[in-house]
Amino acid sequence: MGGLSFQKVSKEIPKNFDDKLTNNELKQIRLKLDSVGVRLLTYYFHQIPGDKDGCRKVFEFGRKIGIETFMSEPLPEALDTIEKFCDDYDINVAIHNHDRKASPQYWNPEGIIKVCRGRSKRIGACGDMGYWMRSGIDPIKALNTLKERLITVQMHDLHELSTEGHDVPWGTGAGKTKEFIEEIHRLGIRPTMFGLEYSYNWFESMPAISQSIDFFNKISMELAQRG
Repeated sequence: MGGLSFQKVSKEIPKNFDDKLTNNELKQIRLKLDSVGVRLLTYYFHQIPGDKDGCRKVFEFGRKIGIETFMSEPLPEALDTIEKFCDDYDINVAIHNHDRKASPQYWNPEGIIKVCRGRSKRIGACGDMGYWMRSGIDPIKALNTLKERLITVQMHDLHELSTEGHDVPWGTGAGKTKEFIEEIHRLGIRPTMFGLEYSYNWFESMPAISQSIDFFNKISMELAQRG
């Protein structure tokens, strides 16, 4: 599962799930997660700070909760500090992409490769397929640009490759989703998580989400049998 810095914790702890929680609150959350067998593989923190104290606070939060990979859009100048904490804490940072306006440095895979060049393998990409497709970027070409730098995937399939494209069940749209998953397997890439993010028809989307899960499970089983 994944977490978000702007989600609320619970009725008992009516605060954002972020690094401002007390140690006691973090302990309660971790114990609850452990008791139900849930690990937070990923966690979205929009902009991890580049100052050492601020960065350390975020990574300490990650260590206490058991996070494997932060998804974030840090400033490029913050990456020297972030890289050190990634290696010290054994936590990855996957750089997320929005569109060209919201993510001018990271909207395309080449921008992420540029800032990752020469850095720890713990820094890479959180590839958002929806934003790629709306920006005219072919997901399979993006995958082959990023290769082992692809740490997590925000999966989407859109009804058309345009700025107006909206989510449809995986494998039914223009995103070549089956081929994308097969190419990840061929390249031997093992993302921390394939995130199921469905951003259309919000209040009636569960059937489409269920269909996407069935599609992913089917493709995964076929690839596992191939070896």
